[in-house]
Amino acid sequence: MRAYLFAAVGVLTLVGSEVVAVSLSPPGFAAEPFCPGGLPKAWRNAQTVEGVEIQEERVCWPDNPSEIAAFVKGTNRVAVPTLMNTPLAADAVVKENDRDGDGDPDEITLRLEIAELNGSKQEGMPEFEIAPKLKPALWVFSPKRRLLAPQDRAFAWRFPSPVIRVEAGDKVRIILENTHYLPHTFKLFGVDHPFVLKKKAVPPGQSVMYEFTPRQPGTMFYQSEQPAEVGLGLVGMFVVEENRPNNWMQTFNLGAGKVRHPAKGILEQFDQEYDLQYQALDDKLSELLQRGGEPEQIAERLAGYAGNGADYALLNGRLYPYNLRESPIITRPNQVIKLRLFNAQSDAVAIAFEGHRVTITHYDGVEHHPLAQVMRDVLDLAPGQRLDLRLLTSNDGLHAFGPGVWGISGRSLGVGQTWRELGAIVYDSFLGREDTPSLDQFAQGETWPRGQTLPAPPSPSKAAKRVFDLFIGGFLGLLAYVLFSNQKRARELIYRCLAKG
Repeated sequence: MRAYLFAAVGVLTLVGSEVVAVSLSPPGFAAEPFCPGGLPKAWRNAQTVEGVEIQEERVCWPDNPSEIAAFVKGTNRVAVPTLMNTPLAADAVVKENDRDGDGDPDEITLRLEIAELNGSKQEGMPEFEIAPKLKPALWVFSPKRRLLAPQDRAFAWRFPSPVIRVEAGDKVRIILENTHYLPHTFKLFGVDHPFVLKKKAVPPGQSVMYEFTPRQPGTMFYQSEQPAEVGLGLVGMFVVEENRPNNWMQTFNLGAGKVRHPAKGILEQFDQEYDLQYQALDDKLSELLQRGGEPEQIAERLAGYAGNGADYALLNGRLYPYNLRESPIITRPNQVIKLRLFNAQSDAVAIAFEGHRVTITHYDGVEHHPLAQVMRDVLDLAPGQRLDLRLLTSNDGLHAFGPGVWGISGRSLGVGQTWRELGAIVYDSFLGREDTPSLDQFAQGETWPRGQTLPAPPSPSKAAKRVFDLFIGGFLGLLAYVLFSNQKRARELIYRCLAKG
């Protein structure tokens, strides 16, 4: 009787372990809604705010239309209710003085500050996930904000640093107000500006002004002068648009992505415009910041950072699958779309477009002669390089292969040798009621950070596994019966086995 009892215990133990194993979800892969909510869906719609025409943006985290209106008209020109619908300070974007008499302001004053996300000293700042459960330390240049209540902070900051847009001929003043706990620097790259000696870092609590008048249009960038600070996120695109009458710029494009109020020169040739910033993050650099300590200790660690390679490849501040959710290029057939690509990391990167070929129109802000412009589906970007592209969605087998959800992937020497999904070209006919694209082709075998793959269901059939478990359970039960019911005989068997061994 005891033999049957021990056998039953063995079987139940294995069967129970199987039930527990089946009921547990793989760690870090818990299901979540495609769009987590928190923002009004009405923000996605095309609309007009204070006379500013705003294109639709069918993503989970669309830009605040009131904020776009403030970026276009200036925080000094919008009505108070509109400004109060944003987290912006009243002097964040000041626009004044139409110097050339063409109907738009030509003196632009921008106030930037530095925000810390996921760091040890963020003091109630929101967390920012680049992917599920991934919250590395980040620094970001940000338009000046007013003090916010905790419930209003969740969507006040974006990563990466914002794209800055001005018009050729504008008198631009950028004032860096350092509200952070460490000194910081700021410099322009490729932007037409006077020669100045290298400026010292701006200490905490102080500010410095950079004044210049860019004369040539193009895609440039701005950044900190410290490599560790650039690696944490203090780098962004700087775009100079062609001068046109009544040309009111969307001065900031938070988190890059779609430009919902394109410049007049863009709308003359294109239906839409997207800013795409590619960069990489190093876990070890993030750990230096998240380890905490006094500002002097953190500064000393960052000063000794020599670069250890990158762990995560991001498009517009997001890793798979969030980059597919937040940075898709939403289109329809027969559209012409302007894409601005910027490689903000220290390694070269290759970008591949599935189902489409793009035409390279500009290199590093300089237009290529129309006869020399080339069409490619795989592009190479050196560190710091910018490419302007023309994407035509005509289904002719050359420019595009037809509607669908076509991936944009990238491969960087600094983040392994595998191609990783960075984004997608999504046709509106493939969007569901919640603006959810069909992502079936991305669900199998997709590479996750550090070379891990998404978990796959077990291959053996349940029936075969159950038979095997019953056999092993019975054997273990009988073995337990022999050991515990007849200990003398069990010892003799063990000694014989050891002697033969």
